[in-house]
Amino acid sequence: MKKIRIGSRGSKLALIQAATVRDRLVEIDPSLERACEIVPIHTTGDKIQAVASNLTNKAGLFVKEIERALKKQKIDIAVHSLKDLPAKQHSDFDLGAFLARQDPRDAIVCSDRRRVDSIWHMLQTGAAAGVRFGTSSPRRSAMLRHYLRDCHIQPLRGNVDSRLKRLQTDDFDVIVLAMAGLLRLGLQSEAVRALPLQRFIPAAGQGVVVVELLKQQQQLLTLVEQINHPPTQTAALAERSFIAKLGASCWSAVGVYAELEGDTIRLHAALFSSDGREKIEDQLEGRLDEPEELGCGLAERFIAQGAASLMGDG
Repeated sequence: MKKIRIGSRGSKLALIQAATVRDRLVEIDPSLERACEIVPIHTTGDKIQAVASNLTNKAGLFVKEIERALKKQKIDIAVHSLKDLPAKQHSDFDLGAFLARQDPRDAIVCSDRRRVDSIWHMLQTGAAAGVRFGTSSPRRSAMLRHYLRDCHIQPLRGNVDSRLKRLQTDDFDVIVLAMAGLLRLGLQSEAVRALPLQRFIPAAGQGVVVVELLKQQQQLLTLVEQINHPPTQTAALAERSFIAKLGASCWSAVGVYAELEGDTIRLHAALFSSDGREKIEDQLEGRLDEPEELGCGLAERFIAQGAASLMGDG
């Protein structure tokens, strides 16, 4: 078997995700154990994120450089967190597999259990005067401002490990991270509390790992498709079609989440102004075999309610 080079960012979390893809491939074909090689790609985004504090769309830099490696055939497949990928896929590439979704929720992380319990109570009451939240996500920032008008949002960038280190230096009272990343890193603890999906709707594709490859690699695509998780793919298609139709970008404070029940998909979304004062929230149900039509349909309802003005406010 020809060697399969699995491209990934060089962060600890990204390499764990790449190893998960490798392991899944080996499960379906044990002969691949020696053929699969993880190739860390240290991107410009990794190198400059520490100094470019105003860099909002660093995920775009990571993705473009990894896709460039795919196109130059320096790697055979690429592993991404789906939420980092643009909603409109480049015509040269395919998403060959969507791995089963990990916990899609956001989570608050504090330095100890007592503090996380205190801040959790504040989230229930809406009173968090002076609490310093660390996040650079426009979506998380706007949601926090909407539900906690008197909290302080401070920028926090870097990989999960570096963000947690900054929490220990007391720059922040609490930081907000994706629950999926914490679980994959084995960092679930008593000082972590997941936020409710009904209020803190996640980013499209949050918790999903995908495998990307060139469309021309049909033999490899046939192999990769064997590790696909169809329910996760269906939910992701609904969420991503909503984002694409809405015209949202990485700067948009928007969350969308699809739930599958029998033959039905329920799609729930919320869009906030950057200051958190205004919100459009709606949901729509559709057929399981029409996820993209459902996403577009919900987006049209948001557009009719003035979504463009909220996305253009920041």
